[in-house]
Amino acid sequence: MRKHWCIFTLLFFITSHLTAEVTQDTIPPIFTKAPEDFTISCEEPISIALQTWLTNGGGGIADFAEANVVATSNFNDALNELLQSFGTNCSDTGEVEVGFFAIDSCNNVSIDTLLAKFIVQDLVPPSFIESPSSIIVDCSQNTKDSLINWINTQAGSMTGDNCSDSVIWTHYTWIDSDGANGFVNAEDSTDIVIQRLRCDWSVNVTFFIQDECGNVNAENASFEILPDTIAPQFESFPADTTINCSAIIDTIFPIVFDACDGFITPTFIEQSTQGLDTLSCDFYQYNIQRIFSASDACGNSILDTQNIQVIDTLIPEITFENLVVISCEDDINDPNLFIQINDNCSTVSITFEDEFSEENQCIDIIDRTWAVEDVCSNTHIITQKIQVQDFEIPQFDRAPNDIIFECDNPNIVAQYNTWLNANANAIGTDNCSSFRIVSKQPGDYIDTLEILNAPSPEFIDFNCNSNSDNQILLEQEIEVFIFDDCGNFNSELVKYSVVDTVAPIITNCPTDEIIFASENDCSIDQILTLPEVDDNCPFFNPDWTLELDGRFKINFDAANPSINLDIGNHQIKYTVSDCGANTAQCIQNITIRDTFPPVISCMDSIFLFLENDACEILYDIPEIENFSDNCFGSLDFAATLPRDNGFIKFDYNSTDSTYRAD
Repeated sequence: MRKHWCIFTLLFFITSHLTAEVTQDTIPPIFTKAPEDFTISCEEPISIALQTWLTNGGGGIADFAEANVVATSNFNDALNELLQSFGTNCSDTGEVEVGFFAIDSCNNVSIDTLLAKFIVQDLVPPSFIESPSSIIVDCSQNTKDSLINWINTQAGSMTGDNCSDSVIWTHYTWIDSDGANGFVNAEDSTDIVIQRLRCDWSVNVTFFIQDECGNVNAENASFEILPDTIAPQFESFPADTTINCSAIIDTIFPIVFDACDGFITPTFIEQSTQGLDTLSCDFYQYNIQRIFSASDACGNSILDTQNIQVIDTLIPEITFENLVVISCEDDINDPNLFIQINDNCSTVSITFEDEFSEENQCIDIIDRTWAVEDVCSNTHIITQKIQVQDFEIPQFDRAPNDIIFECDNPNIVAQYNTWLNANANAIGTDNCSSFRIVSKQPGDYIDTLEILNAPSPEFIDFNCNSNSDNQILLEQEIEVFIFDDCGNFNSELVKYSVVDTVAPIITNCPTDEIIFASENDCSIDQILTLPEVDDNCPFFNPDWTLELDGRFKINFDAANPSINLDIGNHQIKYTVSDCGANTAQCIQNITIRDTFPPVISCMDSIFLFLENDACEILYDIPEIENFSDNCFGSLDFAATLPRDNGFIKFDYNSTDSTYRAD
């Protein structure tokens, strides 16, 4: 230990006078123990502790306690700085850092200023002033809401903290009686599901709280649902009802509500007295019992019965006309022609009774009483008047046929009469009554009386004045009628025709001729003779057409049968037509010859000389200009050799070394 002696005096008495020496302490003190951080809980008296800590130099020691340790801040400054450090997230906690130096009795100050902190902390977790309360509830439709409210109010707990102004509920964990568990943040909706797999159920919830400084505490409580002993109830139930057999039997479920399980879907079993035979009434009239039941999760159940009576009391519906007119060929016993029946449920039986109020050959009038009864004996009776009449026209099973005669047939009239008397071979039929077939001249007849009084056909004579271009010499229409006893009639038009289909035959065609013209003639007059011809029709009157050289028609005049022909070859075609426009032809060839040749004056011989170094020469051969003929002009003789751009052939003469072309 170093002693501080600031001043000491030595007195020496030397030779009768006084001498004094003074020594000063200048060594700064040093810390033998550094000031220490000091931590205090926020609920303790902070000011007193701070003042004590400052007064005690932060617990620091200098020069082994021979020097004082002094804070650089006074109490008020340090306290203000400490209070300003208190945070918003963890209120009433903070710290202040203070410097400390040492000073001895000689006022020497330590070289170092050491720092230490005064710390205010919250190390105590929040507390449950009132612990979470366990509750036991009866199950109801509000049980879930009760659980949620119990959780949201933290089971009625109250919390507090030694320092913080508020305590935060952070989360909770849970485990139920079925072993399900979970973790839920305080701000989230609960994931707890109230199970109805068994009747009783409970859940243990641990609530976690935290103060502003992160100190955590937890306590738990349970939420228990008592076993359910109350059965569900029918809020609505289908009433007993009676329905028609044609109605759709709807299944209307009752509405079932349970205090614990809420709305429950019921089930039912159905019992019916309906028979199996569709021809028996008990298939359409019967009773149905529907027994509805519902059970909750605890086995509490309820049941009730709905009775449904199915009946068939409606008579069949009949749609009909008071008067129905049918054809005599229709089936008088077929109900579908007279009435339409509809029964709401079953098949029906149909019976009727007839009474004739009028009966004759063409019309019957019947008063008919219909009775329609269904399987359950519901009967509908109506009366209807039926008129049966023959409306249908007779038909030709074999239609009347046309007939054609050749003009050379010697038995035309007899065969015509046979065909006509057979009504053109027509065969007929009628649906109800007898019928007749007659042949008449065509006309617009309104009834059978007019038909019977109509004129009968007669054969019309014919001759070649009936010339035609289609081989038909005569064509006449006949109308064949078929009518029944009720005046219904039908008819078809047929034709008889006289035709000429055989061509005439030329038996002697004029022979070919060659005629030589005289020197002064360039044409001659030739007398034409018509060929001889035969035809099958007895009244044949030949009609001739003559054609020269395939281009010119010759107007033949029997009084002057002459034709002028030029020099050359000619062809005369003789065509004869009969009454049916059938034709025959023959050809006569006539040649008129000119025996006098033309006269030509030839040009003089031509000599061509080649140049010494040339092997060819180009020469235009002149046209022949000096010629004459007794009949033809120059155009008939215009020709120049060689033809077709050919070459003239030259023959070499070795005697005089010349070439010559002929």
